[in-house]
Amino acid sequence: MATIEVRGYVQKPQAKKSKAGKEFVQFGLGSKQKGKNGEPDTWANFSVTDFSTGSPLPPKSYVEVKGYLKVREYNTADGRKGQSLDIVAQSVEDMSTPREGGETAQPAADKGYPDEFDDIK
Repeated sequence: MATIEVRGYVQKPQAKKSKAGKEFVQFGLGSKQKGKNGEPDTWANFSVTDFSTGSPLPPKSYVEVKGYLKVREYNTADGRKGQSLDIVAQSVEDMSTPREGGETAQPAADKGYPDEFDDIK
């Protein structure tokens, strides 16, 4: 099984329950990719499912997600089938929480949430 490790900002966290009654959290994860040779930075968006906790982190929290990739099939509103590559989290660590000494693990260049995601609640 391939594993993935990504750091980014929590978007639209939702606490949910599976059909079997197991609590989980789903959220988007916006991750900054620095541009090279003067190119602008870009943002990658991931869909994350976290079964390790039943309570979502606040939106715009800076987190590290470790997990594995899973293909999810879905139907669009107009009846077409689609696929999404999602992250199933094995651990989610809040990197924006101050550590000993008052520092966070959030990169200095990323302090603050990107303007592109200001409309996310």
